[in-house]
Amino acid sequence: MSSYTIKSGDNLWNICKRQFGLTNSADIAKKVNEVVKANNIKDKNLIFAGQKIDLDMGLVIEREKSQDNTPIEKTQAQKAAQERATQHLTSTDIENPQVSIFGSSKLTNEQKEIAYKEYSQALLDTMDDGDGKVTVEEFKKSVQTNILEKEMNTLLRMTEQDEQQISVYDKNNDGHITASEYIEEAKNRKESIIKKIESMPELLQQYDSDKDGKISDAEYKISFGGTGLEDIEETSQRKANIFAENLDLNQDGIIDAKEFAFFNKYADAADGKNDGIIDNASEVAMFGSVTGKNADNAEYNRVINKYFNGEVLTDSEKATLKESQNTIRNAMNKAAGF
Repeated sequence: MSSYTIKSGDNLWNICKRQFGLTNSADIAKKVNEVVKANNIKDKNLIFAGQKIDLDMGLVIEREKSQDNTPIEKTQAQKAAQERATQHLTSTDIENPQVSIFGSSKLTNEQKEIAYKEYSQALLDTMDDGDGKVTVEEFKKSVQTNILEKEMNTLLRMTEQDEQQISVYDKNNDGHITASEYIEEAKNRKESIIKKIESMPELLQQYDSDKDGKISDAEYKISFGGTGLEDIEETSQRKANIFAENLDLNQDGIIDAKEFAFFNKYADAADGKNDGIIDNASEVAMFGSVTGKNADNAEYNRVINKYFNGEVLTDSEKATLKESQNTIRNAMNKAAGF
């Protein structure tokens, strides 16, 4: 793999995803940055059909070495420091810490059971559309928003090198980028790209397929595709689907306080330090247990992860996914004593 000729409809996100066989959003984002740097691309959202880009990252290293006389040991140290800094910025421990309910509280078990249920009901009330109950579909929407915003903030900090660029998205300066803030800024960028193309006759001729003198939304999508958000939206929806469906322990289509309290009680158990904070690793483990992402059954694990990666399942794999959900719900029902 040395060079790639950009085709109509390509964008750097999908090129890196396909050409390097990547599925993890953070890995794709990192590779996009490498390709941008290797090819001196000024605007990663503006690439053109017919343009050739270098995909051999080894050449990037040689190019940097020929331009920089810094000893290789120091270069490696700087790279390691940069990676450490990036990890710090993208940590969901910092982005959106999951606070446990009681931490080192000395409440009795009976008092805790009541508190878990009251706490869970208070959270469910924020999802209720006014009919006094939270359906699995309503719960999915809330879970997806939470997952989407966490992964989106991580992605942005992986793809945007400059904190000033990141702040462009954060309209209310609260340090967290919401889905609506991202969509608004993405719309502004799209309008800027379209305006740039429409001001350059040679580009307009190339991308204006119906020759009406303008770049329509359809023409823009065909030529430039997405920005990576579409992939995150798809995978976050799939994760929310499995999480909510599995948490509906009695399969009545409703997430009630008793079912949600079981999860929150389990969440509290992940607070191993009893400091009132659930760290990112524990939160990921909790999610993996409820969804089956880290299932002991190798086939369950393979199918669930394939589904979460946005891949198409065969009919046999769909049946395996359903089987895994039933198995996980049965195990949680037993653990909850329902």
